[in-house]
Amino acid sequence: MMERSTAVWQSWNWDLKDHNPPLK
Repeated sequence: MMERSTAVWQSWNWDLKDHNPPLK
């Protein structure tokens, strides 16, 4: 459960990073 949620979260997170510059 936790692992699956993390994988999904990382999936869209990486997608955002690929389309947008880092917020830092």
